[in-house]
Amino acid sequence: MWYDWPKGRNFYPRQQQLGHYIYEVEWNNRTTLYYTLAINGTCDAIDFGIGIPWPDFLDGANYVGTQLKDGFLSNVWEKVDFIWHCEDVATRRPVRWDFSAG
Repeated sequence: MWYDWPKGRNFYPRQQQLGHYIYEVEWNNRTTLYYTLAINGTCDAIDFGIGIPWPDFLDGANYVGTQLKDGFLSNVWEKVDFIWHCEDVATRRPVRWDFSAG
């Protein structure tokens, strides 16, 4: 995951189990682009209406503690009961965000 506040974008390459890689690019204009590079690749643009997180988006979050996330010892923060921000303990770089629809 790459978070680039000055240029207003996030980039997440990910793969679910043995599926194709899915690339997600979010912009400050509230648009998210999902695409694959497979033989029958796909590309979808979605307007979520929120944009990328502001640098202070964790203000008011609850610290949950440390957990192992994707191989990184991570500080975990919970915000508004459905967003968990995980950051590498050593570098404080984002490791992942988890969301729950309830």
